Amino acid sequence: MARKKKATQQEVEVASLLVPLFTSHDLLTHQPVVYQILKNSFNTQKVNHAYLLTGSDNTQLLQIAILIAQSLVCEKPSPLACGVCDTCVRVSKSLYTDGVILNSYPASIKKDEILQMQNDLANTALEMAAKKFAIIHHIEHSSLEASNALLKFIEEPQSSSLTIVLTTTDENSVLPTIRSRTQMIRCLPSVHQIQREDFESIKDIDDLSWFAYEACAPTTLDMQRLLEKESFPASIETFKKTLELFKMTQPFMVSGQKQVFNLKDPNARMIVMDTFTIMNRFFKEVAAQEQPFPIKISPSQGLNGLVLTQQCQQNLTHNANLTLCVDHWLIEMERILKEESV
Repeated sequence: MARKKKATQQEVEVASLLVPLFTSHDLLTHQPVVYQILKNSFNTQKVNHAYLLTGSDNTQLLQIAILIAQSLVCEKPSPLACGVCDTCVRVSKSLYTDGVILNSYPASIKKDEILQMQNDLANTALEMAAKKFAIIHHIEHSSLEASNALLKFIEEPQSSSLTIVLTTTDENSVLPTIRSRTQMIRCLPSVHQIQREDFESIKDIDDLSWFAYEACAPTTLDMQRLLEKESFPASIETFKKTLELFKMTQPFMVSGQKQVFNLKDPNARMIVMDTFTIMNRFFKEVAAQEQPFPIKISPSQGLNGLVLTQQCQQNLTHNANLTLCVDHWLIEMERILKEESV
C-alpha cells in the first residue's frame, strides 16, 4: 500500500500559493494549442520524458506543469487529469509521494537542490500509478552548477517512469543543451477577451455580478449565450448569498437551505451548477492569495473549498441527487471554515 508523505514547508508554500488553479477545461479555454499537444501525447501514450514550458509571467506555467503531473498519475484521466480524484488532489497539495515540486523563485536554484530532488526520486515508485514526476519552476533562475546537474539528470533519467517538467519565462537564459533535450511547449499570454463596457445590458452592474459573469463566460461568444440564459441572475444571487453565508456564525446547513439555495426552482440544478462555477473562480483566487473580496478565508481554506466544489460539481454532472449534493457542500464548507482561525 502506498504511503503518504508529510509535506515540507517549501511544498506547503508552493501548494498554498499556486495550485490547483488549472483544470483541463481551463487549459482548453486559455491555451487550446497546448491542450491539443498534451491531449495527443496522452491519448497516444507518447508522453515525453522532459518538457520545457515557456511563456510570460501571466501564463500560469506552474499550474500547467502541475496539470501535466496530475495527468500522469490521475485515477480517471480523459485523457488529461480529472482534477478531483484523491491522487490529483494530493498532487495539487504537494502530498504525492513520487513527485517533487521545486520552486525557489525569486532566489536562485542551487545545485544541492537539484541533487536532493534526484535523491528523493531515486527509489522505486511507491504509488499505485508507478510513475514519478519532477517539476522545476523558473528554471532560468538556476546557478550554472545547478543547470549542469539538471542537464545530467535529463540526459540520464533514473527510470523510464520519470517525467520532468521545467518552466521558464526566459527561454534564452536556459542552457541550449537543456532546451535541445526537452520538448518545448510555448504558452501564449492569457488575455481575457471580454470587457464590461462591451455589453450594454450589464455595463452598469456591480462588481460581484461582473465577477460572476466573467467566471462563466471567458469569451465574447460565451457571454452572449450567458446573457440569454434566464436562470443566470438566480445563480448570481445565490453566489452573493453564499458569500454572506461565510460571514455568519450559525450552522451552514440551516442557513444555506433556508436562505441561499432555492432547490424548488425548476432550474435549480442549472442554478447550482453555475453557482459552483462562480465559486470555483472565487476559491481559485483565494488559494492564489488574490483575495477578490473582503471575506476572511485563508489560502488553504480556499484550496480546500475549490477541491470540494469541483468534486460536487463533478458529481452533479453524473446525475447525483441535487439536495444531497448541496447539503454535503454546506456541511463540508462549514467544516473547512472552522478548521483554522484566519
